[in-house]
Amino acid sequence: LEGLVDFWNQNKRIGNQFELTEATISRRLAEVEPDRAEATTLTRDQLRRAARTLAAASMLMQEPEIRLQGAPGELRGVEPSDLLDWSAKDIRTLLLRPLFVAGQFGAVRIYVLKAREFLTAEWLHDRLKDHSSRAQIEALFFRTQYGQEVVIPSMRGVLPWLASLDSDILARVRRVAPEVM
Repeated sequence: LEGLVDFWNQNKRIGNQFELTEATISRRLAEVEPDRAEATTLTRDQLRRAARTLAAASMLMQEPEIRLQGAPGELRGVEPSDLLDWSAKDIRTLLLRPLFVAGQFGAVRIYVLKAREFLTAEWLHDRLKDHSSRAQIEALFFRTQYGQEVVIPSMRGVLPWLASLDSDILARVRRVAPEVM
């Protein structure tokens, strides 16, 4: 609701799902809780790219938890220091943004699944723009089962967001599983 109100105040209209999700993610990455405020040299773009990377790792690994520094060794989850070439302080600064909420002890997670799926789609779209293998990326979403092309269930939530960003993916979704859109 906060995102909807903020979008209305800025644009004087109710946005579509894509616009509202994007605006809410941007707002949550930009917010700094006053009692946790830390000086940082990280730009909004750096924060967004890092959030995309963590979201994609979380989706592809099927691990919603993102480990905090000093997390118990037995805690499963995405290890940010393996993915980001950042200092521990900068990683902590990112993970303290309201985009992330407390998960298990020693971990955080992206506040809602929809945001994780949206950020993952942005990350994959960036790979497509960087001329990564389209076939490999599409293989994350589609497979042939009993002679029929189907959508892989674990990535079904990411697919409509990615199709909104990429016309070739959209065309394939319309052909294979239009109900996804």
